[in-house]
Amino acid sequence: MDTLADYFDSFSLYLKTGSDTHIRKFLEGNRNTQFMSIYRNGFLKSCLSALKANFPSVVNLLGENYFTQIAKKYIVDFPPRQATLVGYGDTFVTFLAKMEPDLPYLKDFALLDLTWLASLNSEESKVWDLLKVNDMISQEVDLSLVPVSLVSSAYLIEVDYDLLDMWLLLKKEKRLNEAIRLSQEKQHIMLWRCSGEIRARVLKKLDLVLLEHLEEGANLEEVTLQALQIEKNFDISDYFSELLQNRLLTLVS
Repeated sequence: MDTLADYFDSFSLYLKTGSDTHIRKFLEGNRNTQFMSIYRNGFLKSCLSALKANFPSVVNLLGENYFTQIAKKYIVDFPPRQATLVGYGDTFVTFLAKMEPDLPYLKDFALLDLTWLASLNSEESKVWDLLKVNDMISQEVDLSLVPVSLVSSAYLIEVDYDLLDMWLLLKKEKRLNEAIRLSQEKQHIMLWRCSGEIRARVLKKLDLVLLEHLEEGANLEEVTLQALQIEKNFDISDYFSELLQNRLLTLVS
């Protein structure tokens, strides 16, 4: 005997795939399933709206019509696995790489969009700020030995093209006034949330080494030793001050 759970599973399958094979048995008589198309259309529209909101630079790069074509195929192949559409599209980057091999930079734009969203929706960390630092200094704590890490909203990513400036433009503008000119040059980028907004910056080699070290959890003495291997005149005080100003550090408990 079919249960309510069986009905919901069949209805969910219909929404995701359009197949009415399993849902038919729950309809009275031989009623046509055509009337249910309104629910499937609503499902597809919601998923499409979520993808457009989550990948604005890709939408603006491809144009709405072409993006819609690609997105509809993605929705059919990779329907939402959760009840919420917040964050929907976690496999869209790899999907684009396979769908558009002639546009190899497209996945990098999608990765930046996805990382921006992840940073925005990340949990709030207890930021190690200047007030806490001064309090610890007053207690004669040796700050160089205090274990710290990056806040949870900080993400370090690598892209294959020099495109951060173009991504920032596409995220805001719906249309480009000139042809895209990108150099195929690996770029390391950090995105993080600071004072309610998402910030992004390109990382130099020294930045990358130190931030990756901090990402795993380290103290300032360890970070300084790492830095001195790359830059002999490295000044941890200036670097530490910059990290504090950008609210990038949290104490490791």
